[in-house]
Amino acid sequence: SPTVRSSRVEGTRMRSAGDKAARFAEAAPITMDLPWPPTALSPNVRQHWVPFAKAKALYRDLCSSVVSGMTPPLRVPSGALTLTVEACAPTKRRYDRDNILSRMKAGLDGVCSALQFDDSRFDSITIRMLPSQGRPGFVRITIGLL
Repeated sequence: SPTVRSSRVEGTRMRSAGDKAARFAEAAPITMDLPWPPTALSPNVRQHWVPFAKAKALYRDLCSSVVSGMTPPLRVPSGALTLTVEACAPTKRRYDRDNILSRMKAGLDGVCSALQFDDSRFDSITIRMLPSQGRPGFVRITIGLL
């Protein structure tokens, strides 16, 4: 099941020390686990555009709903962002890092849409492969300040 870890300050505007805490909490990275992207989104799969478009829309909506359902609501800090993608495959098969990013494009669009920011703010993208833990695989993404 999807999980989220994030630091956030609740409440009203505070003075001096509270302002520092609020700025620090806004800068804390956001980490969430998303479902493993479907095979239909792989750039190596040759298929008609209709099944590809359907898989893309479903995965985007799924990732968007995962983020929208999180409490407390998440806020993305202003400024340039870094994205870390950690993929834990459902099998021990080896996956190319560039294919993982391609498969995740629709999911990342859904996350950005739910958090209401443009993915062009990602200045740095890091992709890591985690050891397989069996089915169902997941992709952990972390969004932070650069």
